[in-house]
Amino acid sequence: MDSPVCTVTIVSAGAMGAALARLMTRNGCTVLTNLDGRSESTRRRAADAGMLDVSLDEIARRSDWIFSILPPAEARSFSLAILRAYDPDSGPVFVDCNAKNPETAKALSEPFKFTPIVFIDASIIGLPPNGDHIPTLYASARPSDAKALNDFLALSRFGLRIKILEGEGSGIGDASALKMSFSGIMKGMVALYTTIILSAHAQSPAVSRALIRELSISQPNDARNIAFYVPNSFSKAYRFVREMEEMAGFISDRVDGRSHGSGNEITVSDIYRGFSGIFQRVADSLEQGTNDVETLKNMADEADQLLILPSNCNASSDSATA
Repeated sequence: MDSPVCTVTIVSAGAMGAALARLMTRNGCTVLTNLDGRSESTRRRAADAGMLDVSLDEIARRSDWIFSILPPAEARSFSLAILRAYDPDSGPVFVDCNAKNPETAKALSEPFKFTPIVFIDASIIGLPPNGDHIPTLYASARPSDAKALNDFLALSRFGLRIKILEGEGSGIGDASALKMSFSGIMKGMVALYTTIILSAHAQSPAVSRALIRELSISQPNDARNIAFYVPNSFSKAYRFVREMEEMAGFISDRVDGRSHGSGNEITVSDIYRGFSGIFQRVADSLEQGTNDVETLKNMADEADQLLILPSNCNASSDSATA
């Protein structure tokens, strides 16, 4: 694995997977994938990225590294498919890059303990590679697999930005916990914007328009976030449903419980179960052509337009801290 010649599998060839593959192939890496059951658009994306379509058996036999970059609901079935297909004489490293909570990461890693395949818990933070932007891959593993982590870091030579989580107490689950923490803020923010815009619009369109106008004046950063992140979430909302469920599990195990002061039961994780529901609503609206996505897009467009107006350059001191 120290050789400059390297074969990496990336499944699937979605927006992130294909963009990472393009980056790696341009830097001299061979990238395999499996396109069984995938759409024509996915096949074109894979071809444009220089990915080679092969069987799972060939992936298991040829790969030095296998990156799982899938909707969270598909992660377990793919890992089990690799375990069924692996060649006992080969020892690829399986890198699970999916959005999952630490307990899910540990559960996914368990079957690999009885094989020569090393399991790395990884997470991707950032948008797909584009121009000068490259997302960061964070990675953690069992202490006994420290060499695999060092070898993983060496994949930086193919253009990847990799950071290793190591030190006392580190292990499988750390990279996933970081992803949950980051996504809890970023995607939680998008879910909150979405929820409030739809609620305001349900009261009346006048309320939602006034909300966007006020944000553009007194909270322009929020208006910019709405203009960019809300419409960009539409096509990925179906993925975020499971991610928010994973987030709820992460919060539940660490924050939920009985308050030491009041003695009341605290279930903060319900916030993220609700966010899972709002992303499901957006995904359904996109698929069925209902009004929610149109409403959100219109409000995002309005925020974008209002931010351009000179009158919005000065924030309103009355409401900036309201």
